[in-house]
Amino acid sequence: WPYNYESAGGRGDCGRTWVHGYVLGANGLAESGVQMRVGNQEGWRGDVWTDVNGYYEATFAWHVQAGKWFVRVFKGGQARSMQFWWETSPGCDGPYSLQEVEITWRHR
Repeated sequence: WPYNYESAGGRGDCGRTWVHGYVLGANGLAESGVQMRVGNQEGWRGDVWTDVNGYYEATFAWHVQAGKWFVRVFKGGQARSMQFWWETSPGCDGPYSLQEVEITWRHR
Protein backbone atom coordinates (compact mmCIF):
# COMPACT_ATOMS: atom_id res chain seq x y z
CA TRP A 1 0.00 0.00 0.00
CA PRO A 2 1.30 3.50 -0.76
CA TYR A 3 0.04 4.79 2.62
CA ASN A 4 0.83 3.22 5.99
CA TYR A 5 -0.23 4.33 9.42
CA GLU A 6 2.65 6.05 11.14
CA SER A 7 1.16 6.29 14.61
CA ALA A 8 -2.05 5.37 16.38
CA GLY A 9 -3.35 5.99 19.87
CA GLY A 10 -6.54 6.51 21.78
CA ARG A 11 -8.30 7.35 25.01
CA GLY A 12 -11.69 7.54 26.65
CA ASP A 13 -14.11 10.31 25.72
CA CYS A 14 -17.51 10.59 27.41
CA GLY A 15 -18.76 13.14 24.84
CA ARG A 16 -18.45 11.22 21.57
CA THR A 17 -17.01 8.24 19.71
CA TRP A 18 -14.68 9.41 16.94
CA VAL A 19 -11.48 9.19 14.91
CA HIS A 20 -9.11 11.93 13.78
CA GLY A 21 -5.58 12.35 12.54
CA TYR A 22 -3.35 13.56 9.74
CA VAL A 23 -2.25 12.43 6.30
CA LEU A 24 1.34 13.27 5.40
CA GLY A 25 3.26 12.98 2.17
CA ALA A 26 6.57 11.15 1.83
CA ASN A 27 8.26 14.51 2.49
CA GLY A 28 6.40 14.86 5.82
CA LEU A 29 4.21 17.72 4.61
CA ALA A 30 0.43 17.70 5.04
CA GLU A 31 -1.70 16.39 2.18
CA SER A 32 -4.99 18.23 1.72
CA GLY A 33 -8.08 16.90 -0.04
CA VAL A 34 -7.37 13.23 0.73
CA GLN A 35 -10.51 11.09 1.02
CA MET A 36 -10.74 9.07 4.23
CA ARG A 37 -13.26 6.23 4.29
CA VAL A 38 -14.62 5.39 7.75
CA GLY A 39 -17.11 2.74 8.78
CA ASN A 40 -18.06 -0.10 11.07
CA GLN A 41 -18.41 -3.87 11.08
CA GLU A 42 -22.15 -3.62 10.42
CA GLY A 43 -21.65 -2.20 6.92
CA TRP A 44 -22.09 1.51 7.60
CA ARG A 45 -19.52 3.73 5.90
CA GLY A 46 -18.90 7.38 5.16
CA ASP A 47 -16.22 9.65 3.75
CA VAL A 48 -14.43 12.73 5.07
CA TRP A 49 -11.58 14.71 3.48
CA THR A 50 -8.41 16.19 4.91
CA ASP A 51 -8.23 19.97 5.26
CA VAL A 52 -5.33 22.23 4.22
CA ASN A 53 -3.35 20.99 7.24
CA GLY A 54 -3.85 17.32 6.30
CA TYR A 55 -6.25 16.89 9.23
CA TYR A 56 -9.33 14.68 9.12
CA GLU A 57 -12.05 13.99 11.68
CA ALA A 58 -15.11 11.74 11.73
CA THR A 59 -17.62 11.38 14.56
CA PHE A 60 -19.39 8.02 14.77
CA ALA A 61 -21.71 8.94 17.65
CA TRP A 62 -22.22 11.91 19.98
CA HIS A 63 -22.11 9.56 22.97
CA VAL A 64 -20.19 6.50 24.12
CA GLN A 65 -20.71 3.78 21.50
CA ALA A 66 -19.12 0.35 21.74
CA GLY A 67 -18.31 -1.11 18.35
CA LYS A 68 -15.73 -2.11 15.78
CA TRP A 69 -14.64 0.72 13.44
CA PHE A 70 -12.25 1.33 10.58
CA VAL A 71 -10.54 4.11 8.64
CA ARG A 72 -8.76 3.87 5.28
CA VAL A 73 -6.99 6.24 2.87
CA PHE A 74 -8.53 6.65 -0.61
CA LYS A 75 -7.17 8.66 -3.54
CA GLY A 76 -8.74 8.95 -6.95
CA GLY A 77 -11.56 6.74 -5.75
CA GLN A 78 -9.15 3.87 -5.05
CA ALA A 79 -8.09 2.37 -1.72
CA ARG A 80 -4.52 3.46 -0.96
CA SER A 81 -4.04 1.88 2.48
CA MET A 82 -5.08 -1.09 4.52
CA GLN A 83 -8.21 -0.74 6.63
CA PHE A 84 -7.17 0.13 10.17
CA TRP A 85 -9.64 -1.50 12.60
CA TRP A 86 -10.20 -0.90 16.31
CA GLU A 87 -12.87 -1.56 18.93
CA THR A 88 -14.38 1.04 21.23
CA SER A 89 -15.47 0.25 24.76
CA PRO A 90 -18.93 0.52 26.37
CA GLY A 91 -17.62 2.78 29.15
CA CYS A 92 -15.68 6.02 29.01
CA ASP A 93 -14.05 6.51 32.38
CA GLY A 94 -12.04 3.36 33.15
CA PRO A 95 -8.35 2.75 32.50
CA TYR A 96 -9.17 0.69 29.39
CA SER A 97 -11.85 2.94 27.95
CA LEU A 98 -11.56 3.89 24.28
CA GLN A 99 -13.76 6.23 22.24
CA GLU A 100 -11.26 8.68 20.73
CA VAL A 101 -8.69 7.32 18.28
CA GLU A 102 -5.98 9.33 16.53
CA ILE A 103 -4.27 7.82 13.47
CA THR A 104 -1.59 9.52 11.39
CA TRP A 105 -0.93 8.20 7.89
CA ARG A 106 2.17 8.71 5.76
CA HIS A 107 2.88 8.15 2.09
CA ARG A 108 5.87 5.85 1.59
